[in-house]
Amino acid sequence: MGEFEEREQSFEAKFAHEQELLFKARARRDALAARWAASQLGFSGPEAEAYVQSLVALAVRKDHDQSVVQKILGDFASRRLPMSEHRLRKQLADLLDQAMAQVKSEVRS
Repeated sequence: MGEFEEREQSFEAKFAHEQELLFKARARRDALAARWAASQLGFSGPEAEAYVQSLVALAVRKDHDQSVVQKILGDFASRRLPMSEHRLRKQLADLLDQAMAQVKSEVRS
C-alpha cells in the first residue's frame, strides 16, 4: 500500500471516529437537555425520566435538532414559562460542548 492510500485511510478513519463521537455527544446532549428542561418544567422522578425518554426518542427523526427545539419550546409554552428559541439553542450548544467533553474523556479512559 502506498503512502497516499495510507494517508487516505487515516483521514477516513479519523472522520469516522469524529462522526461517532459527535453522534454520542448529541445523544448525551439530548439527555442533558431533557433533564434540564424537566427540572425547569417542574418534573421529577418517573415523570422526569419519561420526559427524558420522550426527547431521546426524537433522535431517529430526520429533523432531529428542530424536533427537540420545537418539543421543548412547546412544553415551556404549555406551562407558560418564558423561553425563546435563541436562548434554548444557546443552552443546547452549551450542553453539546459539555457532552462532547464528557464523551472525549470517556474515550481517553
